[in-house]
Amino acid sequence: MTSTRLAVYAIPLLLLVAPISSSAQSGGPMAAGDRVTLRLPGENIAREILEIDHRGLLTLPRVGSLSVLAMEPAQLADSVRTLYARLFAASDVTVLLSRRITVFGEVKKPGVMYLDPTSTIRDAVASAEGSTEFADISHVNLIRGDVRQRLDNWATASAMTQPLRSGDAIEVDRESWIRRNVSSLLGALGILASIAVALSR
Repeated sequence: MTSTRLAVYAIPLLLLVAPISSSAQSGGPMAAGDRVTLRLPGENIAREILEIDHRGLLTLPRVGSLSVLAMEPAQLADSVRTLYARLFAASDVTVLLSRRITVFGEVKKPGVMYLDPTSTIRDAVASAEGSTEFADISHVNLIRGDVRQRLDNWATASAMTQPLRSGDAIEVDRESWIRRNVSSLLGALGILASIAVALSR
């Protein structure tokens, strides 16, 4: 139990040094609530954090609105650079995309967070500063739209490396009291058994 917990608590550190696989998929199109961080050149470099609205529109400074419905991350970034092409060189326009993901339950810093489009469940839990000492690390719950799915062995299974989708929520359950204290309970039962044997002699 202890070694398993240590392995999971170490995940945030491992994610800081482990590169994202170049074969990772995008995780689907961007959606309402996702964010775009835009940096434009100039005497004072402007940094704008923009949010896709409920209509799927992204309002861009100086150039107007862009409909981004069903756009994959790379396509959205290219479309933004194209709109700014008449004002700046494409290489001078930086576009960073972030998906809106929610992590709650037994994590150290639950809440809404904005993550890279290639982020996985492990990345999301790490961004929430990892699981608490009371977490049931045998599984997590992935909530996607109206569907709730229990995912076992999420920290090691290859399926869990697939990117999250915009709007996903991840819940880390609390481990049951009995499971957390099974060693103590077994020890107590052993002592009681020894006492019972001694008294029966």
